[in-house]
Amino acid sequence: MAKKSQNQVLIIVLTDNCFITQDNIRTMMPELFLLGKCQVLRINNTNATTIKHWQKIASVISQQYDSYEGFIVIENYHQVIGSAIATKLSLQSNYKSIAFVAVKELNHDFLFNQKIDELNLRLNIINSLQLIKSNLQTVMIVDEDKVIDPLWTAELRTTDLQKYVSINEQYLAQLDQVITITENLKFLPGTLKLMDQFNNKIKIIHYIDWLACEKEDRQSKKTAGYFIYLTSTITIEELNSLLKKINQSLPIVIYNNNQTIINEKINTDVIYCDQYSYRANLIKISWALGNSKDKKSFNQLFLQK
Repeated sequence: MAKKSQNQVLIIVLTDNCFITQDNIRTMMPELFLLGKCQVLRINNTNATTIKHWQKIASVISQQYDSYEGFIVIENYHQVIGSAIATKLSLQSNYKSIAFVAVKELNHDFLFNQKIDELNLRLNIINSLQLIKSNLQTVMIVDEDKVIDPLWTAELRTTDLQKYVSINEQYLAQLDQVITITENLKFLPGTLKLMDQFNNKIKIIHYIDWLACEKEDRQSKKTAGYFIYLTSTITIEELNSLLKKINQSLPIVIYNNNQTIINEKINTDVIYCDQYSYRANLIKISWALGNSKDKKSFNQLFLQK
């Protein structure tokens, strides 16, 4: 991707049945067009949890990459984390700001100066534009004054609250009077050429209270890999016994976010990780499966920093 900058921002809208249009934004947020040149592109978000939907986002950004200084993606709050993670994994050698902001499904009464379940769309768009001007070259989720790496993002949801936080309490930037960029993470290379439906070929094994239970393949397709999610303390003997029950020739990822396993060597060829969120690791597994031919190449892709 050749480096070009046209000093424009492309706003990509992925929510159906809402009124975020070029004219609507120009009327309700005239300051946005004083801060920068903006164009609005709407894409249908049918089947928003599928890999095809995520491929569409990355494809649009890739096609428009050289024409814009940065991108703001307005996505349904249910899907924003998955979309941001998949976009980050799929883009190669990214050097631009790509900000994801969440929005509820909106109706005719929507106004940009309203907070919808604490999702302040006006402020998030303005802050995203500032981040683009500050040249924070990464894919990020913007939630008011917090700028979060998608791989570390979690939802904080209650009856009347929808927020996004970092599970390791580290943020890419903090927005106040001055934007402070705290990190600029490396990107994983590769494309998002995955299976048709997210995680259809991944066996998910939850180890809960000494009981291993498999989440069966919804469409009974051939298993391509295993994701073992540890949620309670387990000994090395119990873990090795569990591993003997599955196909050792396939990729195996053990996720241990609660540090519940003792630090002994596991007697098999598995990937042991305690970084990022559960969702980020699951999407990362799908990405690595879709871009590898065997277990060795899968392991190399998954372990890239």
